Amino acid sequence: MLALLGGCDLFGTTATTTTDRRAPEPRPPTVAFDPGPPSDPEVSGEVPFVGEQGFDSLGRPLQHPDATMLTAMLRARRFDDLDAAMLAYQEAFEDDPRKESWPKAAIQAFEIGVPEFGPLLDAWVLAKPESFGARAARGAWHTGMGWATLGIDLYGTNSDERLDAVEREYRAGLPDLDTAIALRPRLLAAIDTKLDTQGLLGRPVAQRRATYEQGLAVCPTCWTIRESWVLGLAPERGGSYEEMRAAAKSAEPHIEANPALALLPSLIVSSLCASLQRDYGPEATLSTCARAIEGGVEPRASCGYGEVLAQAGRLSDALPQFAAGLRVDPQWRSCLVGRQAVLQKKGRVEEAANDLLIARRLAPHNRDIELDIESVLRSLQRDAREANAGGDGAKEKRLLDLTHALSPKAGGDKPPA
Repeated sequence: MLALLGGCDLFGTTATTTTDRRAPEPRPPTVAFDPGPPSDPEVSGEVPFVGEQGFDSLGRPLQHPDATMLTAMLRARRFDDLDAAMLAYQEAFEDDPRKESWPKAAIQAFEIGVPEFGPLLDAWVLAKPESFGARAARGAWHTGMGWATLGIDLYGTNSDERLDAVEREYRAGLPDLDTAIALRPRLLAAIDTKLDTQGLLGRPVAQRRATYEQGLAVCPTCWTIRESWVLGLAPERGGSYEEMRAAAKSAEPHIEANPALALLPSLIVSSLCASLQRDYGPEATLSTCARAIEGGVEPRASCGYGEVLAQAGRLSDALPQFAAGLRVDPQWRSCLVGRQAVLQKKGRVEEAANDLLIARRLAPHNRDIELDIESVLRSLQRDAREANAGGDGAKEKRLLDLTHALSPKAGGDKPPA
């Protein structure tokens, strides 16, 4: 639960009243700190990637599309560069199914609750009416806006008006996803996103299965579509663990072609871990959560286990779990958020700030880390002053640059180059 802050002027800015819109019930108290949006990374004309080159032991690429750069391109209206990037990711997948995560990650970059993206995505579609990337991005954005509209009452009681608004957002994205698939029939990422959205809308299983089978027709050995199908059968989605297990088992004939499919059962244990954690707390769920990583590294399972370890006070044990998940997906947001909290507690403020910066760029309007931002900004400014007093001008500038990037509004004037 968030702590109540006094109504003070933080870091030379005027504090405004905000609330955390992503936490489950009970409602957190009002927070009197508004850090403002982070800065965007500098946009280049290249197809953006993050992570290591090469593949891991399960054949998954360690390099991923840089979602923060893709959204920066959108803000800069670099539509030609966006189309080139989307095409490059999709062609890479069509040439090598092991790169299936690339188009999905690129589309998911826009699946966030950023209202100002609406007009920008409309402008991209208008400028590039035959762009499958523009259509898929706008479809995914509507799903993200649905989540943002649902907000704090995810596990609470929602009004009919709010639920209607959420459903409208989910529905609004489906025509764009269908158009994207028509423009690029092998766009598995859009089929996968459509399957997710249908699940959120509570569409009949038969309808969702048709979409799932459409995805399998494109790539029967791919992880992403099977992952969505298994997760869509979770108890909180109206399914059961038995249905999840049956769905995971159906992938067994394809494990030789894609060894990562052997990790599908970890999604079931990870789902159970999250449910138990909500009901019984970290200590009671550690052994269950540990089972989720027995078969290998899957970011959801590894990062979830890391969060439980951190909540149980086992900080040094949590860090390797976060690191393992982020090696597979360097921009898994919940993993970045979990790791930065541990790094803060260990006094590794600059590392925590770098994780927070990426997390904020991935979801700039998400309030779940607001107090972490305040703490890190204070510590960065303190460390910058100490660096100045010690004659380390290079470190001082690096820390102040990071402060400004993390929160230009609260970080003061950007230091000179």
